[in-house]
Amino acid sequence: MNTKFLKTLLFLTITSFLISCDKDYTSTGTDLVGDGHYAFEPTSYSIQAATRKTGIMASNNLETNALGVYKNTVFGTTTANFVSQVQLASVAPTIDLTTEIVNSRAIDSVVLYIPYFVNSTVVTNTDGSHTYTLDSIYGDKSHKIDLGVYENKYFLAEKSISTNLQEKQDFYTDQDPIFDSNKGIKLNDDTNTNENTQFQFSEKEYKLTTAAVGTTAATTTYIAPGMRLHLNKAFFNSLLFQASSTTNLANNVNFMQAFKGLYFKSQQLGTNQVMALMNFAKGNITTYYHEATSTTDATKLNKSIVINLTGNTVNLFDETNTGSLGSYLDGDSDKLVLKGHSGAVAYLDISDATLTEIQNNVKNKHWLINEANLVFNIHTDMANADKEPNRIYLYDVNSKRPIADYSSDITTSNITNYAKSVYGGIIKKDANGKGLSYKIRVTNYIKNIVKNDSTIAQLRNSKTIGKLGLSVCQAIANSSMNKVKSVPAYSSWLVATPAERGLYYFPKNSVMNPLGTVLWGTGTNVAEDKKVKLQIYYTKPE
Repeated sequence: MNTKFLKTLLFLTITSFLISCDKDYTSTGTDLVGDGHYAFEPTSYSIQAATRKTGIMASNNLETNALGVYKNTVFGTTTANFVSQVQLASVAPTIDLTTEIVNSRAIDSVVLYIPYFVNSTVVTNTDGSHTYTLDSIYGDKSHKIDLGVYENKYFLAEKSISTNLQEKQDFYTDQDPIFDSNKGIKLNDDTNTNENTQFQFSEKEYKLTTAAVGTTAATTTYIAPGMRLHLNKAFFNSLLFQASSTTNLANNVNFMQAFKGLYFKSQQLGTNQVMALMNFAKGNITTYYHEATSTTDATKLNKSIVINLTGNTVNLFDETNTGSLGSYLDGDSDKLVLKGHSGAVAYLDISDATLTEIQNNVKNKHWLINEANLVFNIHTDMANADKEPNRIYLYDVNSKRPIADYSSDITTSNITNYAKSVYGGIIKKDANGKGLSYKIRVTNYIKNIVKNDSTIAQLRNSKTIGKLGLSVCQAIANSSMNKVKSVPAYSSWLVATPAERGLYYFPKNSVMNPLGTVLWGTGTNVAEDKKVKLQIYYTKPE
């Protein structure tokens, strides 16, 4: 009786296991067949890949923007400037223009403050102060630049006149001369040169104290590291407290016409070079002033007006290819150059023959795809790079969207730009911290192709299959695309197919990233063990 019971239990256990396994495999989109043994076995496939220069890119309304001068040992020197519109935090502030109030009013200070990115680990000291470490600094953070903050006099329009106001107006990485020639007075003209001609991205916090008054105790306030500059008081007095101010301050439409924003201009000091990525949208300008309580009461009231750095923005770059790489070729298949800003991506293509072979393996040989990856080896040209991109990004060129593996990856991370770790693209380094390779998961992308009932040729003709794009990545959560400057005339653009339009878009991630890398490609001059490979791990019935 016990033996019979054990046999029954064993049968039910094995049956349950097989059903469970079948359920797991079915969820991958293929079926487990036969009674043979199964084992993992990697198979490598060659693909086609080549460098694709992006040309001048739209760089308006980026989530993070660069400011400063950065000399990349491989790619050369980049000077980054920035323009931002501004808006009142609260519209229609009450500005009393009666003679007594005007005569009593005085601006105490006008302060621009934009916080820096800092590492998540902040040390609190015994005296209540804090120790920070800056993040997103490129070059030597002890170096200084000549920083000018000017009134911008060039309006950043919302809609494009060339498209009959049907599409948004783009601004581009090469348009610094336009804004430089339309700048107003220099606003950061304080006598403290640390705020202008000797500016440094400092990791020190600001300590603000107020003296004790009567029974009110003195206070100390600490402000996190950031760009904190004193601006020209006369300019803001004219902007905020003149007869025309009532109309200008009534709403932000009027205000943005009266004050078109700020133009941040950086210049190199000698051989110094340092650049920061910043979220300017977190910044503001605060005008601190005092005035009499009323026409009959001379008691002074302290007041303030806050202007936020919100609205349209544009990041501007001047780039020179003076690094060890020098100029690079569009269409080069030996070296895949990925360069941020107005740089380069790589276009990849898996041949019809390879996809047909994979489809045959799955449908006719009943092989199971367990995992598929694209593996990229870092070129020796990067051996002396002072900084390498932490991540690269793979996307579908035709649809201008991320691939399925990106969309299905819901992994998160507290570390910047480490979410979607299954999808990958994160740099693999050696013991000395030098980059070796990148790997990106394409399992779902391949499965979605090979499980289709259509032939590979039919899928290619219908644009279901097309080019893949590869770029540097600044923020993995951002999958938006930006347009290049050199697009067809609007009349031709209207009739272009989505696939044709896709060739004129590149990841916003790439535009935001100041770095670049060089990967081994697929050309005839590349050693076989260094070439880009599609690697698939199959389970095969025996």
